[in-house]
Amino acid sequence: MHPENIFIKDYTYELTEERIAKYPLPQRDESKLLIYKNGKIEENNYYNLDKYIPSNSLLVFNNTKVVEARLIFQKSSGSVIELFCLEPAEEYPDITTAMMQKKKEIVQLLAPEFDEQDNVLPLSDSALLAIKDKLSEMELLKTKDLFSVELAGALIGSSPTNSFKGLASSRSGVWLNLRWSPAKSMMDFTGVARYSWANNTEAKVGKDSSFLDLGVALNYQKDKFNLSLEFVSRNDYSVKKNYDRFAFVANYVLSENVIIVASIGKNFSNVDNIVSAFGVKFGVSRSRVSLSAPASR
Repeated sequence: MHPENIFIKDYTYELTEERIAKYPLPQRDESKLLIYKNGKIEENNYYNLDKYIPSNSLLVFNNTKVVEARLIFQKSSGSVIELFCLEPAEEYPDITTAMMQKKKEIVQLLAPEFDEQDNVLPLSDSALLAIKDKLSEMELLKTKDLFSVELAGALIGSSPTNSFKGLASSRSGVWLNLRWSPAKSMMDFTGVARYSWANNTEAKVGKDSSFLDLGVALNYQKDKFNLSLEFVSRNDYSVKKNYDRFAFVANYVLSENVIIVASIGKNFSNVDNIVSAFGVKFGVSRSRVSLSAPASR
């Protein structure tokens, strides 16, 4: 079919919200399969795919990923406009060619220049360079260190009658996390400070009724490996003792459903015992696809 004979109106139809699949099914192979065979169209499920694949077929697997290419802008009036990025422009690789809805409104937002007939004027070289400079500034931000601060608090209530009528505050706590992520590094450094205390008089005695935790953590991740090391020192004011806790955990992704885990550590205690563990985390999925003959790839 020649492009001159293709009209957008032939591909315009109403699609209601409930017909749009926004999330995958819990069982992925239960999604619908559209089949065209011998001039007929029918529906089935993906777990029956093997029934439609001839023996000795060549299967080509697509491992492409969806990128976040849809940009949403909101005007001062409250209306929403949208840009859909397609590919980098030839002249300026840092600038992406986009498909526009409400083209005039978008151009007004990005470059409000029109001629006497209200036609959009092309962007000037200075405007394109200005956009390129802004994109370069954004890329520069990615090369800088990331430092974040988290401050939080909590109040715990309890009731001997399991009802709101007898609810009373039993424990409070505040904590501070400081995280540093060096640029172009696969390591994260975290410092933590926690203070927790009992609010009622009955619980203000005994171990862990009032304590201060100070600790550091290091996390390293690359490809299929994830390594984390944590050390926390607890000053228990209630019994006037110090306890230490450390843990080292290693994860290796063996396959999509299998992760090997190894750890060694020591919990808060006045006994210097070392605990180590080795295990495997795995997931089980239902696969119903089986070809009648091995397929070449």
